[in-house]
Amino acid sequence: MLREKANLTLSWLRFQMTGKVWPIEKHHPAFLNESHHWLPVIPVRLVYKHSPPSRRLEAIVDSGSPACMFHAGICKSIGIRNVEDGIEDTLKGVGGGKDCPTSPIYYHKVKIQIGSDQVETMIGFSWSMAVGGLLGRRGFFENFLVQFDCSTNPPQLDIQRLHRV
Repeated sequence: MLREKANLTLSWLRFQMTGKVWPIEKHHPAFLNESHHWLPVIPVRLVYKHSPPSRRLEAIVDSGSPACMFHAGICKSIGIRNVEDGIEDTLKGVGGGKDCPTSPIYYHKVKIQIGSDQVETMIGFSWSMAVGGLLGRRGFFENFLVQFDCSTNPPQLDIQRLHRV
C-alpha cells in the first residue's frame, strides 16, 4: 500500500517492534506505576562500499541525535581501515555547555540496512560512544516515519520507509 504526501511516498513495509524491555528492580518515586524499562532498539546492519553487511547490530532510535552514530570498534569489520580518514567533527552529549567534554567523531558514507530496506548516509564513528549505535535525524528519521506507542505494555515502535519522489 502506498500513500503520497507532498513529494514523499510512504511504503507500508512496516516494522513493529517492542525494542528492549527489562523489569525495574527499584522503582523510582516519581514513576511508581512503571514495572519495566523500555528502550527503542532495533536491529540494523552496516555496509561500507562493496563489503558484505556487518553482523546484526542493535541501535537506539534517538530523535535527539543529529545524525546516525556508531562505536568506532565496528569500523574494521565493515571495511573502514582507518576511522580517522573520515570527515572529522566533535561529539558532544546532551549536557552541552562550555565545560562538557568532547571527543572526535569521523563521518563515512555507509549504508544502513533495516529489514529489507537500505539507505546510504553519512554515519559518524567515535571511540567515545557509550552505546553501540544511535539512529538519528540525518540518515534515519529523514528516511523513515517513526511512531512510538507507549499506551501498550510493552510499548511498541512502528517504522515505515519513506521514499522520495
